[in-house]
Amino acid sequence: CARRGEERPHRFAEVIQKDGGRYDCRHGMSTEPLASLLRPGGAAATLITVLQRVLGEDAEVATLGQIVAMSRDGLAAALAETGEGCLIDDDSPCNQAWHIDGPSQNDLSAQALTVFLPLCDVTPTNGATQFLLGSHRIEGADLSDEEREANSTTLYVPAGSAIAFDHQLWHRGLCNNGNCDRPVLYAIISRPIWRDGQKMLPILSGGNISVFTGEEVDPAPPFQLGFEEMATAPEHF
Repeated sequence: CARRGEERPHRFAEVIQKDGGRYDCRHGMSTEPLASLLRPGGAAATLITVLQRVLGEDAEVATLGQIVAMSRDGLAAALAETGEGCLIDDDSPCNQAWHIDGPSQNDLSAQALTVFLPLCDVTPTNGATQFLLGSHRIEGADLSDEEREANSTTLYVPAGSAIAFDHQLWHRGLCNNGNCDRPVLYAIISRPIWRDGQKMLPILSGGNISVFTGEEVDPAPPFQLGFEEMATAPEHF
């Protein structure tokens, strides 16, 4: 999508405009039922044991959010409402760029997992995700986009499924050519890594200005995977 008059996407604490017609929405993740998603009794509580087996019993939920893959019509309408305009037609490329979700730790053991929880069926038309399997252990950055695509695996899954992958695995979201926006909940689950007296959790890049107040705000705090106790999140989340 090529937008007139603005090259940089919107980046707020609660919502971030991404490439590929995606919006990363973190607003409302501190309210129920989303706040209990990965706590005992939560909608995704069955994943807790599996995630702890990979990352350890002290693993933490570093980030919670929702990725919305906008339909072409939905994206055009959303941008038109802002007065920016958007050049979209059937031949416009709108796949995401290939990327990883966190920096390399130079460690073969998993340091963090990204978990996708589709809220609707993911189909060949509504923006599925392509994965370059094994690229978290090879130099995926050295491959061309053509090589990544030729060796990629695209997952089509029903609503309510769970997809977990190493946060250093190369992947990209495909264009949503369907008639409806496609929402997917996500979580970044991490080992608590201490360096120089600080806990280095893989927080996805975002803004620090609230879209509601225009003021600088703190990010939502992480919490230990599977614990009942709720961390106090800033009001804007």
